[in-house]
Amino acid sequence: MAPRLPVVKTRLVLPEHPIVPFRLLLLSLLAFLVGFSAVGHAQLSPGPLSNAHRELDSPLQCAQCHVFGGGQPIFVCSECHTEIASRVAGKNGYHATVVDRAQQGRDCAKCHREHVGRSFQLIHWPKGQENFDHDETGYQLVGAHGRQKCRDCHQYDFIDLDVLREAKVQDPARSFLGLSTTCGVCHKDEHRGQLSAECDSCHNFESWQDVSKFQHADTEFPLTGRHRDVECLECHPRENGFAKYKEFGMTACKSCHEDPHQGAFQFQTCASCHSTGGWELVKVSSSFDHARTDFPLLGKHADVRCRECHVNAEFAAPVAHVACLDCHDEDPHGGQFDSRQDKGDCAACHTEEGFIPTTFTQEDHKATEYPLVGKHAEVECKSCHEPRGAETLYRVPFAQCVDCHEDSHEGEFDDSPYAGRCEECHQVDGFHPSSFTITRHKETRFPLVGSHLATPCVRCHEPPEPGASAALAPFHFESLGCAKCHDHPHREQFATASPAAESCETCHDLNVWTRLKSYDHARTEFPLKGEHRTVGCADCHTRADGVPGFDGVVFGDAPQQCSGCHEDVHDGQFDQGARSFECSVCHTNLDWRPTEFDHDEYSTFSLDGSHDDVPCKMCHTEVKTVDDYPVRIYRGTPRKCVDCHEGDL
Repeated sequence: MAPRLPVVKTRLVLPEHPIVPFRLLLLSLLAFLVGFSAVGHAQLSPGPLSNAHRELDSPLQCAQCHVFGGGQPIFVCSECHTEIASRVAGKNGYHATVVDRAQQGRDCAKCHREHVGRSFQLIHWPKGQENFDHDETGYQLVGAHGRQKCRDCHQYDFIDLDVLREAKVQDPARSFLGLSTTCGVCHKDEHRGQLSAECDSCHNFESWQDVSKFQHADTEFPLTGRHRDVECLECHPRENGFAKYKEFGMTACKSCHEDPHQGAFQFQTCASCHSTGGWELVKVSSSFDHARTDFPLLGKHADVRCRECHVNAEFAAPVAHVACLDCHDEDPHGGQFDSRQDKGDCAACHTEEGFIPTTFTQEDHKATEYPLVGKHAEVECKSCHEPRGAETLYRVPFAQCVDCHEDSHEGEFDDSPYAGRCEECHQVDGFHPSSFTITRHKETRFPLVGSHLATPCVRCHEPPEPGASAALAPFHFESLGCAKCHDHPHREQFATASPAAESCETCHDLNVWTRLKSYDHARTEFPLKGEHRTVGCADCHTRADGVPGFDGVVFGDAPQQCSGCHEDVHDGQFDQGARSFECSVCHTNLDWRPTEFDHDEYSTFSLDGSHDDVPCKMCHTEVKTVDDYPVRIYRGTPRKCVDCHEGDL
């Protein structure tokens, strides 16, 4: 900020006419300024100019930078700094992006401030020099460039001298102008002009050693095969401190490689037999046709290197080749096929096209001791002949299924009559379904009859736990009783030594469980007589809790007294403790009428004479209603004659 100067009250009177020629105005101003003292000079100037503009620090020089009478400030910086004006006009560099020519120099004043003193630096960094956005110059700093300091690149030695001569700077070393974007300005040409000056065609800005952008295929010597794996310096050695990339004489194989044949093929090039894919022989010379020999190279033999058969490159020496084993290692099968008619000839199962796959087919397998039929025809060879190289077993045991398959039943059928023979129940067409039929079930200890014929096998032969294999289900049972499979609805009522301890079939039909057989109740302690013969079983044999159903029905402990099944229709008249009477005292199971009551024995009123023929209701006339049911009163009947015969006296 400029220092405050003493205020001198002076008034400059301009012509009243609104339009005054600029020269007249300027002359008037100069005439006015000439008459001022030093104090008057300080009054007009906002402060001393910088050291760079010190020759303009005079009231007579203001018009060199300012244009008066325009309203807004107008600066003519570009008329002096033509090096900047040309860059702005050509849209080149930083100033071209930040300076608007229509602003008439006001954009210059944003970064280059004056009248702040002799020692003030004219360059002002709005965001600080360390935060300068280099993208605004038109040259992005990428890769390693982004990690450099400004003066690492903007050095006097790298700046174009023509630009420095044109620039209005006192110290050229501090200028940021005139730095070219060409790599060679800052970096030394390690290739000594052998290659293009456009370094970025091979290198990148991150690492000088990374030349992955270079494509050798675009040169006169494209890299193929093993050449792609060779380090650059192997072919481009350093001479005098730099690698040679031109005129290094590598035009033929012998330029780099020695001749292992010692000139034996001097009339042929290496490429006649070799390729860049590897030194090993990959093709026979076009001048030699191996098919003209007694051993044409077919299939995989065509890929074999010459010296694999022609040891020490002695091509004229005879090579044994009648049998496969003449060249190949000893029998990899260990003589397993020596007993065959062809003595185990390899050609019976293999061809020159490859050892794998074998040509041995299912049709060939039919000629063996074990023809493949059923599901066995779908099994891969390696499932039976486990691949173990030379130890692979081809003559495998097959007398029993368990020679190859695990016993899914875990030995349950090892005993007679099956003796572990899976084929008794299964076939090679499929393990499921079993070939064991209902008819064969009759040969077991439990022939299937009745409803058992329609029962699925798994209902009786159930796996031990959910999700377990059905083969683990039990098939042999120690007990064949009904309770082995069925819940016992009668609990332990028939598991005693009583006459009723009989099997379920005593009462139930195997065809329909709910259809009961005709049971001889006379074999129990309660023979059915009289009206009891017409009563249904469920009327007497009910559940103890009274809930309908068969589970828990009482049989052995069913009541045998009348009161256990029948209600007391006499409203407790004969329930007299020790003198209580059972129904059978008066009634029978043949007729409900009280024909059996002995009036002399069980009452205190003997029926003598004519009383013996009188119907009961003639004396027991009183009837009361209990729960809407008429109950005849027997106890308390009058005993005096007048009580019954009053009208007869």
